[in-house]
This record gives sequence, structure tokens and C-alpha cells, in this order.
Amino acid sequence: MNEAIDTLYREAEERIKQEKDRIIARIRDELRLAKQRVFKS
Repeated sequence: MNEAIDTLYREAEERIKQEKDRIIARIRDELRLAKQRVFKS
């Protein structure tokens, strides 16, 4: 029983990490684009 819970926990942590990485990447892209727009004008 404990092993199943541990597995679920690990999978959840992995999903959270991937989601966090995706969000960070998106924010970086948006910041980069915003910077380009500011410097162009």
C-alpha cells in the first residue's frame, strides 16, 4: 500500500516539475518578446 502512495507522490512531483518548467519557459519567452518590442520603438 505504501509503495503505491510513494509512486503516486513521485509521479505528482514529476508532473509539477514539468509544469513549472513549462511555465518558466513561457514567461521567459514573453519577457524576451516584450524586451524586443520595447527596444524596437
